Amino acid sequence: MKIKSILFFFSLLIFFSFSFFIKAQNKTKNDIVYQNKINSLWQNNQIDSTLVFYKSYLAELNPKKETEKYITFQIKRLKIAYLVGNTEIIEKSIQELKAVELHHKKESDLVYQVIFQEAKYQYWKGFYQKAVDLFKQIPNYNELMSYHLANRYASVADIDLDFLKIENFEDSKFETASEQTEMLSQLFTLYGMPDEALLFAQKAIDYLPQTANKIEKVNVQIQYTDVLLLGLLQVKESQKFLNEIEEIVNKYATKTELELRWFWLSMGKYSIKRKTKNSVAKSDSIWAICQNFPLTNAVVYDHIKIKSVLFLQNRKWEESEKWLDKYIDIFTNLYSEKSHQVAQLYAHKSLLYFYQNLYQKSIDYSDKILQNPVASVNLKNDIYKINAITYSKLNNYNKSLYYAEKYLESIEKKLGKNHLHVGDMYSLFASIYREQNNLQQSIEYGKRSIEIYEAQKEENYPVSIARSHQVISNVYHKLEENKKALLHSLEAKKVLEELFLRNKFYILTQTYTNLGMMYRSLDNYDSAYHYYHLSLAAENSLPEKNRNKASIGRIYNNLGYAFEMQQNYDSAIFYYNKSVIEKQSSKQTWNSANVLTNLGNCFVAISDLKKAEEYYKKSLEINVLGKEYADLEVALDSYKGLAGLNHFAFSQQLSYYRKADEVIDKMRSQLHTDNDQLLISKLTTEIYGKALSTCFEASKTKNVEEQVYEDAFYFAEKNRASLLRKQTQETLVLAQVPENLRKLDANYSSLIDYYQREILEIENSETPNSKLAYFNQQILDTRNKHQKLKKELSDKFRSYENLQKSTELVTIQTVKENLKKDEQMIVYQWFEPYLFIQVISKDKQLFYRIKPIDFEKTLKGYRNCLAKDCNIEKFVIQSNALYKILIQPIKLHIKTSKKLIIIPDAILQQIPFSVLVNTSKNNNDLSYPNIEYPLLNYQISFHYSSLLWVSERQKKSSNYEYEFIGFAPVFEESGNELLASNRSNLSSLPFSKEEVEEVANLFTIQDKKALVFTNLQANQANLKSYATKTRRLHLATHSQTFTKTPFNSHIWLFRKDSSQNNEEVLQKIYASDLYGMSFPNELVVLSSCRSGVGQVVEGEGVITLTRSFLNAGTKNIIFSLWQIDDLATKNLMTLFYGFVSEGKSYSESLQLAKQKLSKSERFKNPFYWAGILLIGE
Repeated sequence: MKIKSILFFFSLLIFFSFSFFIKAQNKTKNDIVYQNKINSLWQNNQIDSTLVFYKSYLAELNPKKETEKYITFQIKRLKIAYLVGNTEIIEKSIQELKAVELHHKKESDLVYQVIFQEAKYQYWKGFYQKAVDLFKQIPNYNELMSYHLANRYASVADIDLDFLKIENFEDSKFETASEQTEMLSQLFTLYGMPDEALLFAQKAIDYLPQTANKIEKVNVQIQYTDVLLLGLLQVKESQKFLNEIEEIVNKYATKTELELRWFWLSMGKYSIKRKTKNSVAKSDSIWAICQNFPLTNAVVYDHIKIKSVLFLQNRKWEESEKWLDKYIDIFTNLYSEKSHQVAQLYAHKSLLYFYQNLYQKSIDYSDKILQNPVASVNLKNDIYKINAITYSKLNNYNKSLYYAEKYLESIEKKLGKNHLHVGDMYSLFASIYREQNNLQQSIEYGKRSIEIYEAQKEENYPVSIARSHQVISNVYHKLEENKKALLHSLEAKKVLEELFLRNKFYILTQTYTNLGMMYRSLDNYDSAYHYYHLSLAAENSLPEKNRNKASIGRIYNNLGYAFEMQQNYDSAIFYYNKSVIEKQSSKQTWNSANVLTNLGNCFVAISDLKKAEEYYKKSLEINVLGKEYADLEVALDSYKGLAGLNHFAFSQQLSYYRKADEVIDKMRSQLHTDNDQLLISKLTTEIYGKALSTCFEASKTKNVEEQVYEDAFYFAEKNRASLLRKQTQETLVLAQVPENLRKLDANYSSLIDYYQREILEIENSETPNSKLAYFNQQILDTRNKHQKLKKELSDKFRSYENLQKSTELVTIQTVKENLKKDEQMIVYQWFEPYLFIQVISKDKQLFYRIKPIDFEKTLKGYRNCLAKDCNIEKFVIQSNALYKILIQPIKLHIKTSKKLIIIPDAILQQIPFSVLVNTSKNNNDLSYPNIEYPLLNYQISFHYSSLLWVSERQKKSSNYEYEFIGFAPVFEESGNELLASNRSNLSSLPFSKEEVEEVANLFTIQDKKALVFTNLQANQANLKSYATKTRRLHLATHSQTFTKTPFNSHIWLFRKDSSQNNEEVLQKIYASDLYGMSFPNELVVLSSCRSGVGQVVEGEGVITLTRSFLNAGTKNIIFSLWQIDDLATKNLMTLFYGFVSEGKSYSESLQLAKQKLSKSERFKNPFYWAGILLIGE
C-alpha cells in the first residue's frame, strides 16, 4: 500500500510537471507569436494594430508572476502611445503600472522604471515640477535628460551645458541614445541655441536603431525640421524634410499627434512666409483634430497659440482677446500663473495690445514674462524684441534701445550677423535712431538690414525690405534730400504692391502716406493728395473696428499740413481737427500733440493768437510720458510757437525761448554721431535767430534790463560751435582717463571715418563691390563698440559723465574779465534777413541789428574775387560793399582798440576781414599800393565761439623742449618710382624747405632749440614723436579739403610702408587721425592750400582741418582760405616768425607781416596774403 501510494504520488507529480511543461511551452510559443506579430505590425508602421496586440498581450500576462515582462511591455506600449499622442492608452498604462505591487528593495530597478514612467507622464501633461520631484527619486537622476528638460520648464535653475562636450551617447535603462539627444535638442531650443539644437536633433536621427520604422524616424525628423525651420528660419533647406514628413504622416499617422506636429510645422512655414490665407484655411481643420486630444497635450497648446496669431494677423482683436483670456484662465487653474504655459499666452496678450496701440498694457504683460523664472530664454528673447518695438512706439527710446540691444546681442551670438532676425533688429534700430535724430546711424542700419534681407533671398522678406526703405526714406525726408527720399518710398511701394495690392490693401497704408509726404516736399501737391487719399482707401478697406485710428490720424495730419503749406488754412484746420479725433480715439493721447501744434501754427497764420496759444499749451500738456516729453521735436515746435506770439511781453517770450533751448539740449544729449550733432544745428538755428530778434526788440524799450544783453549773448553763443565745444571739453576730460582707453576712443573714431570713406567710394563707383556689405557691417559694429566705451567712461569717471550733461556757457561778464583794455570782441550772427552784431569791450556792450540786401551774395562775391585774383575794380566794389555791412555800423566803437577778436557766424568764417575797404570805385588813383585797409591797422584773431576763446585765454603757459619744429615734405622729383607714382597729383613745393629752414634759423640764432624735417623725414612717425615737444609746429605741405564730406579732408606727409620694404610712401593724415593725436602746441601753422576751407554748417561753423587741431589741444592756429602761392607764403611766414622771435604776439606778428607784404611790389595784391588767418589768442 505504501509503495502504491508513493507510485501514485510520483505519477501525479510527473503528470503535473508534464502539464506545466506543456503549458509553459505553449506560453512561450504564445509570447513569441505576440511579440513577432507586434514587431511585424510596428515595422510596417501599423500604429492602431500594434497597440491592439499590445493590449491583448498584456492581458495575457500576470503582473504578479511576470512582473518584469509586464512592466517592460507596458513601457514599450507607452513609447508608441506617446509618439502618436494616444491619451487613452497613456493614462491606462500609467494606471496599470502604478497598480503593480513591487518590493521596493528587492525590485528596486522595476520601482524606478515605474517612477520614471510616472514622471514622464507628468511632464507630458505639463506638470513639470511634479515630474522633477518624481525624477529626483531615481538614483543618479542628474544623468537623465528627461529630468533636465523638465527642470528647465519648472524652474529658473540653469544648467551647466556640459552636454556639449559629450561626443558619444549610449542607451541607458531609462532612455535610449536617440531619446537623450532628441531631448537635448529640445533643451537647447529652450535656451535659444538653435545651432546646438540642430546638432543634437541630427544626433537623434543618427542614433536611431536600424530596426526603427518610419514612424520613429519621422518623429525625430520633426524635431530636426522644427529647429531648422522655426529656429534658424531656413525655409528652403527645410522643405525637403517637410515633404518627407507629410508623406509619411498622411500614409501612416493621420489623426495622431504626429499629424498635429506636422501641421504645426506647416503653419510655421506659412507664418514665416506671411501666407495668412493658407494658415486660416488649415487652422479650422487642425483645431477639429485637436478636440481628440486633452488640453494638456503640448501640441494642442501650440495650436491654441496659432489660433491666437491668426486672430492677430487678421486684426480680429475681440476674438483674440476672448480666446486668450479663456485659455489663460484654463491654464492658470490647471497649472499656475507662473507656469511656462501661461507665460507664452501672456506673450500673445502682449502682442494683442501692441497691435491695438495699447502700448502700456502690452508692456505690463511683457513684464510679467520677464519676471517669470520659468520663462524660457527663447520666450524672453521674443519679449525683448516686443518691448524694444513697444517702447519705441511710446517714444521711450532709451528703454527701446536697451531691449533691442539685449535681443540683438543674443541673436547675433546664436545666429550670426547675417541672419534675418538680425536684419529685423537693424531695421528697428534704424527706426529708433530716426526718431532720436541719429540720422546717420539710421541710414547705416537701414541699408545694412536691406543687404541682409536681399542676401537671404527669402520670398517673404520683401515686406521687411520695404519697411527698411520706408525708414530710410523718412530719414532723407528729414535731411531735406527729397529726391533720395522719394526713390526709397517708390522702392517700398513697388515691393508691397506686388504682394498686397489685391488681397491685403491695408498693408500699403504707410507706404502711400510716405509717398504723399515726399511729393509734398517736392511741391507736387497733386501727387501728394493722390497718395494721401490712396492711403485712406487702403486703411478703410478693413472693417471699421479693425482700422488703425492712429494711422488714419497721421493721414489727416499730413493732408492738413499740405493744405497749410498752400496757405489754405480752412482746409488745413478741417483735416487737423479730423486727425485729432482719430488720434485721440487710438488711446495714445500724446500722439495728437503734433497736430495740436500744427493747429496753433494755422491760427498764428490767420492772426488768432489767443487760439494759437491755447493749442500750443494743450499740445505741451498732453505731450508727456511719465516725467518726459513724449516727442521732443513737437515740444520744441510748441515752445517756438509760444515764443513767437507777440501778444506776450518780451520777458515771457524769452522764457519760452529758454524752454525751447532746454529741449534742444535734451535732443543733443541723445545724439551719438558728430554728423547728427551738426544736422540738429540746422534745425535749431531758426529758433536762436528769432530769440535774438526778440532780445533786440526788448533792448529798444525804456529801462532795458542788463539781462536782455546777456540773453542775446547766450542765444548767439548757443548757435555756434556746439559740437566743437563738446569735442574740446571731451579731449580735456579724456586726458584724465587711462591711456589705453584714450587710444581706444581715438582708434574707434578713426575707424569709423575710414569705413565712411570706403563706403562713399564704393557707392560712388559705377561697378558693384562685394565689400560694401562688409564695410556697412563694420561701421555698425565699431559705432556700437564706441558707444559702449563712452558708457563705460561715464560709469567709471565722474568728469566724463558730467561732460555728457554739460551745457555751461560763458557770460558777457566773463568775456569782459578776460579782455584787455585795448581789445574788443565782435560777435556776428546771421539769421536771414537780419545780421546781429554784438560789440563787447572791457567796460561796455553794444547790440546792433541790420537788414542787409543780398548779404550772402555779397559775401560770396567778395571771397571769390579774392580767391581768384580778380581785377582791382571788382575787388574794391565787393570789399567796400561788405565793409559797409560788417564794419560801418561799429567803426566808431572800435576805433580806439588795437586788437579785435572776431567771433563770426558760419558763413563769415571763410572771409578775410583785414582787407575790407572803405574806398569807392570812383577813386581816381585806384591801385593796390594806394588802397587803405582800415582793418589792417588792427591785430585780428578769430575764434569759433566765445567760450572756446575764454578757455584758451585761461590756459596756463607750458614748457616745451623746442621753440619751433617744421615739416616740409617738399614733394620734389625723386628716383624712387613708388614715390613718383604716389604723388602724381601733388605739385612740388620747392620754397617750403626754405620756409621751415629760415624760420628755424630765426630761433637757433637766439640759442633757442628748433628742428626741421624735410623731404622723406617729414613723415607721420616724426610728427607723432615730436608734435608734443614744441611750442610752435609748422606744417608746410599740401592739404585737401572736402566741403560735403569733411571726414575726407587731410594733409600729406610721408610714412614707411612695411609692405614695400619700408619704403617711404605718401600718407594722407585725415582729420579723424588728428583728433586721435595730441597737439598741445601754443601755435600750429597749416602752411598749405585751403586748410581753412570746409563744410559750412548753420549753427556750428565751418568744418575744417583747423577744428581737429583745436580739439587736439592747440591754442592758436594759422591757416589759409584758398590756394596760396608757394613763394608768397614762404615770405609771409618768414616775416611772421621774425616778429614772433622779437616777442610780439601772434596776432600782431601776422598784422605786421601782412602790412609789410602789402607794400612789396611783387605781393601787393591781397590775393597773396589776405587768405592767411589766425584762430586763437
